[in-house]
Amino acid sequence: MNHIDLSTTLNEFLLASPEQARVIGPLGLDSRRHGSRSLADICQTHGLEPRTFARMLAAFARARSQPPPVCLELMTLKDLCDRLEQSPRVTLQDELARLDQLTRVAAEQYGAEHPQLLRTRKTFVAFRERFTAHIHEEAENLFPLIRRLTTGKKEARSALKSRLARMEHEHNQADEALAELHALAGEESLRPPVPAAVRMVSDAIVRLEQAIHEQIYKENQVLFPRALAIGGSA
Repeated sequence: MNHIDLSTTLNEFLLASPEQARVIGPLGLDSRRHGSRSLADICQTHGLEPRTFARMLAAFARARSQPPPVCLELMTLKDLCDRLEQSPRVTLQDELARLDQLTRVAAEQYGAEHPQLLRTRKTFVAFRERFTAHIHEEAENLFPLIRRLTTGKKEARSALKSRLARMEHEHNQADEALAELHALAGEESLRPPVPAAVRMVSDAIVRLEQAIHEQIYKENQVLFPRALAIGGSA
């Protein structure tokens, strides 16, 4: 979350950034007692300086978004598949689930006043279905196919090129859909005042974009070329 809106309720804030529960917990705050109150109201009640509180939350969000670097090029092909199939995909599923809830709530509450939110919801649902199918296809078929390359099986090599071309095409489609979502949910496209829930949707789309673009880069630029090099060497 790049911008901390202090008019946001604690529950709305934690929905968009659940990892921040680790920050607010030691301050004596929890969603059961304080969830319906705005961050500004909480600051006033607990004697917290609002701007300092907002900067602290923003700094924690930036630190959490920068995992330690890993040299993917030095991994074996099997280890590379394992890494790309596991934790990043959990992050993607979490971000998709969070954005599903945020777009639904925003469309229900503000869609009549801001019709773009209805289009955002419809576009997101269609994207989520396609991209979830893409993730499933990679897990069930692509990664096992690439792992079999190391065993020298000819059927794996013959199926590889067309499968990778299709995956790259679907990556391009995901890029285009994310760009459309970003444009639909951009605050500049909405009449002011823009509700906090709408800003949360925009922030969540940015987070989803970052997670997907990072995964696509690793697959297109590292995994796929290495798989093709091995698959074409025999």
